[in-house]
Amino acid sequence: MDFLTSAALASEAAAICGAAGWQVERVSDLATVPDLVADLGKNYLTPLSDPRRSDLWSDNAAALLARDASTGAPVAFGLARREVMGAAGPSAYWPRLLARAYVDGARSVVDRVSPEAAAVFDGARTVAYFGDVFVADRARGKASALRAFSAIAHLTIGAEWSPDLVYCFMDGRKVRRGLALSVGFLSVLPSPMVWAADPPSPRSSAEWLAYTRAADRAAMVRALLVADGVGV
Repeated sequence: MDFLTSAALASEAAAICGAAGWQVERVSDLATVPDLVADLGKNYLTPLSDPRRSDLWSDNAAALLARDASTGAPVAFGLARREVMGAAGPSAYWPRLLARAYVDGARSVVDRVSPEAAAVFDGARTVAYFGDVFVADRARGKASALRAFSAIAHLTIGAEWSPDLVYCFMDGRKVRRGLALSVGFLSVLPSPMVWAADPPSPRSSAEWLAYTRAADRAAMVRALLVADGVGV
């Protein structure tokens, strides 16, 4: 996606958020992420998005926050991180990453990654993770604002790292309710990995892999910005 197209889409997304009373900003100090998330009413932050458990720096992570334009109260959050999987791909990277995140690397928490999930990353040189998307209870019901917020996040990811693929893990129940599309993931795959034991709560073995490829980023963002009822 060229710069002018990205800038025009970002402006459109910001206008949609503004119409809903949301003002989107980038979190300048990633160390404040846990407190911001707590202010939103989110009682859990995955280790992948937690600066206390992961190496998150300004060059490999971007956290976005939406505030109520009237009160300044936080209303939505999401965090992206650039990942270097290496030649072995997720089959080696996810077990290593999750063992470090959950048990300080002392033992494996993932038995294996499914061949189908590993194949998703074939040929992907640069990868980004976008997760912990959350909307405060006081701001629920603003579907178009959430989609526009997600569009801004994906445009930021593209501008920062130009990854070949952006992915997340998502509870299967949320996937079936359409949340993956609402936050910018066009493709989903169930059971991407087998956990060695029940995953740490509130994660579950019912998680799916959700992802979008770089070639689809512009079309995905445009789809997120389509007004409710248009094209239905």
